[in-house]
Amino acid sequence: MNYNLEIRLEETTTSYTTPQTRNNNGDHPSMMSKEEYDDFLIKIDRQKKKTEAAIQREKQHLLEILILMFHNAKAGCYWDPLWDWLDPLLKYVIEFELSKGKVSSILPFDTLGLPIHPITLKRDIAYRYAFEYNDFNNKYLVNNQHQQETTKQNEKSQQFLFDNDESSYGRTKLRLGFISHDFNEHPTAHLIEGLFYWYNISKHYQTIDSEIVGYSYGKDDGSSYRKNIVDLLGGERDIHINSDDKNHTSKNGNNFINLAATSLTDSIQIIRQDKPHIVFDLQGFTLGCRTEIVASRVAPIQVNYLVYPGTSGASFIDYIVADKIVIPPEHAHEHYTEKIAYLPRSYQANHYPALYYDNFSGEQRQTFTRRISRGSEEWRMLREENRLDPSPHSIVFCNFNKQDKIEPKVFSVWMKILSLVPNSVLWLLEPSSASSHCRNISNKNMPFDDNTCTTIKNLKNAAYNFGISPSRITFASRTSKGLHMKRMKVADLFLDTIYYGAHSTATDALMAGLPILTLEGKEFPARVASSLLQNLISPVNHGHHDGRSEKAMLSLLITYSIQEYIDTATFLAKDMQLFYYNHLHKLEFHKMNRQFNKSLNILTKIRQTIEDNMPKSDIINMELYREDFEHLSKAMWEVYTFAESFSSENNDN
Repeated sequence: MNYNLEIRLEETTTSYTTPQTRNNNGDHPSMMSKEEYDDFLIKIDRQKKKTEAAIQREKQHLLEILILMFHNAKAGCYWDPLWDWLDPLLKYVIEFELSKGKVSSILPFDTLGLPIHPITLKRDIAYRYAFEYNDFNNKYLVNNQHQQETTKQNEKSQQFLFDNDESSYGRTKLRLGFISHDFNEHPTAHLIEGLFYWYNISKHYQTIDSEIVGYSYGKDDGSSYRKNIVDLLGGERDIHINSDDKNHTSKNGNNFINLAATSLTDSIQIIRQDKPHIVFDLQGFTLGCRTEIVASRVAPIQVNYLVYPGTSGASFIDYIVADKIVIPPEHAHEHYTEKIAYLPRSYQANHYPALYYDNFSGEQRQTFTRRISRGSEEWRMLREENRLDPSPHSIVFCNFNKQDKIEPKVFSVWMKILSLVPNSVLWLLEPSSASSHCRNISNKNMPFDDNTCTTIKNLKNAAYNFGISPSRITFASRTSKGLHMKRMKVADLFLDTIYYGAHSTATDALMAGLPILTLEGKEFPARVASSLLQNLISPVNHGHHDGRSEKAMLSLLITYSIQEYIDTATFLAKDMQLFYYNHLHKLEFHKMNRQFNKSLNILTKIRQTIEDNMPKSDIINMELYREDFEHLSKAMWEVYTFAESFSSENNDN
């Protein structure tokens, strides 16, 4: 469908009536008195300003409409012609918003998945957005009687909040606070639960010098993740505002604080009373965030952690946790307003409870560790259940990211790969809003004139425009994580998105033994899969050779250009097809397993490398991750206390 749609913001005009060019007596300006002539010029100037203001308002209104259309098109994978408007959009965002000190209509989170140049523009958009929250902080300080007396002291980095007396920040153990909207059935909870689990285990053995507290302002969805997190933190704590207990601690160790029904100002006061040394913001500028809390400086150190893979642009966020692959040191100053807090391995906390919890059955544990042989009866049945070709030489490329990470450039690359690999399909995750009707039509051919799911229809139409049969784009229905992990075992190669790649989804794929092909980008969101692949092989598990051959095998999955990405995907797929075609002509398929041990195609060797190493990999070793996290937290606090003591000495002098 083509639209002849044209918007000319720079040529927008508003008609108006010019002031009369004669005075009340009908005299020409040249016959006016000086006073009359000056009054005439003032009227002209006033009318001109009104006209210019009207034009600016109309341009701003059109910009807002265009931004809304762009967001809707991006979410629905409808890219023509709106995607071509990205550069004009950025131009007007700079001209009419950023340059005038206004918040950008393109929000910080939206920029993470867009090809915006220069990259520093993303930092500037985040900075302007974060700056708006300073007003909330100032209003809170003025309106809160308890803080009103200390407003002047607040000018010195809010030191009044963080006195180092023995009853608060001088205590032996660090108090680490985690703030989130998503302590429920959400990827954030899937990841962070492991850190809480190992802190809880270490607490019983008294091997840590920290305690953790969860500050939740999201709903209780009744999920097992919510229950587990509450239990791991010792249960839910009763809230007491203005408590006489200076530390606001619970004698029973109840360290889960539910702030969902609590106002912003009360939430801020409760957390401040609790006196965490470090607060880790598990939200950033994502859906459901309460940025006002961290903007009000509820802890001496505040950290962007785990969820938001970009700079906050905020003066109230001191650090961002990363590793040296997702944020190379040379990127730190130019791209980020925060200091970089580096973990020695992957920054991402990856937790698979079936490997640890006693209440998981053997079958549930095997979901993560058991291998399914290609061509086996179980493999064939799983493929058929998911409407995939059960023949062993059929290639299934996949990507299980949300649709808003898919953009026209990567989709065109995927269509190129499909065109080069016959008997292959692309398996995507069904849109969250899709209905059963969408599932029923997900494998039908063109045309799509009926009232079907818009996103699925747009993706299939886009494939058709690239000369690819819509039947080669298939969709996986939404299901539980365990079933999803199991069905991923019958896919062949996960094709990562380009600008905002797979993060927790990438770990799930690797845990299922599914190789992931990634294009290492220049920014954090596009470098996570590369970090996981480079950290997957743990040297300690490989003796004297340190897993060098395995690392070399996995390095094939990390590419650095579009062409290399296409060539690698095509080579790996065709190599597998050739292997199976050759063997199918020589022997019956059920006897092939004997031959596989002697001669394997490269993609199968990569899969075996992942399957052999993933269960013992550092990237899912949350006990080791907890130790690294503890050391990092201590280091941040030591830097803070040293800086504070140095500042105090200088002030005394």
